[in-house]
Amino acid sequence: MVYDNMRMEWTAQVSHSPVAVRIGKFEGLKGVVVTLDEVGHVTCSYMGTDPSHFSPPTPQAREMNYEKLEKEYKELHKIVKESLKGSEVTPVRKQGVVTITSEVVEKPRVIMLSDGDHVSSGEGDSQQSRAAIQLCCEVMVELSTDHMISDVVLTVDTDQPLAVHPCIFRWNQIAAGDVNPITLTFVCTPNMLPAHTLAVVTVMYTLSQSAVAHPAITQHLITLPLSLYCRPVAPAKNAEHKVTIDTNCPPVSLFTLFPEFSVCDDETVPQNAIGFQLLPGAEVTLVVSKTSERYRLQSDCFEALALFEAELVKRLTQHYDESVSICGVALIGVICYADVMLL
Repeated sequence: MVYDNMRMEWTAQVSHSPVAVRIGKFEGLKGVVVTLDEVGHVTCSYMGTDPSHFSPPTPQAREMNYEKLEKEYKELHKIVKESLKGSEVTPVRKQGVVTITSEVVEKPRVIMLSDGDHVSSGEGDSQQSRAAIQLCCEVMVELSTDHMISDVVLTVDTDQPLAVHPCIFRWNQIAAGDVNPITLTFVCTPNMLPAHTLAVVTVMYTLSQSAVAHPAITQHLITLPLSLYCRPVAPAKNAEHKVTIDTNCPPVSLFTLFPEFSVCDDETVPQNAIGFQLLPGAEVTLVVSKTSERYRLQSDCFEALALFEAELVKRLTQHYDESVSICGVALIGVICYADVMLL
């Protein structure tokens, strides 16, 4: 926001929280707002030009000649009808559309840092030599286009504790019909609690049509596996924070909703509860009621519940949309919170 004394002159919204702001000049363009976020991303935003204060004059009120208008409409309709005779209207396919697809090509695996590596213990500035656990997985991304594009830059944006290697790719030119596969390695570190399982792929390119080149952007969301952020552990019986979710459909087995964490071969593990442990150490337990359509999330760390609450709601919604029916009649799954959520 830009103020002149107490009056706001200009405002805009950016997709991040800047920690530093400067006004720059690039190739003669003045008034470029340069912002830097906490992870080192630099964004340049152009403030634009002064708005036009021109107000069109009020047209003079006059009576409408409906007979004349109707006659003109019929003449125009006749011209349009004659021009369409003997011709077929075919849909015009939009050219220059970039298609991005993604697929997880391997299950998340564990990376152990060597015992000699220094890892912050989280207590003051002291450090200790200990083994740190990280999880990583590979994702195959394919970039294709139906039109010649040039100056192509692909970037991958993630939020902590996730990191991606590599995070930027460049092509001078991509021909129509070409498929460009790339492999991304995502690594989850134990320095922070995750808030979601998404990564954003952004492709910036120049599209040339009718001898006119203009820049364009295409974005794609990658949904990473939940097992990249946590490991299965024994469920806890009690916890300080609890969130209950109600539904109007029959309860679903937790190992049906979370097959990647299935431990059905172990008879000592209850089948109506499942435990997760995030890399920072926080544990979350999910319990399904045997007598009602309720699911309870509990943890001693309230912030750790957010990721699993969103994942549970997403998977329940997908399951209800695909398979829930009684006597051949499909049910509409309703999901609601039985507790008051703290904002």
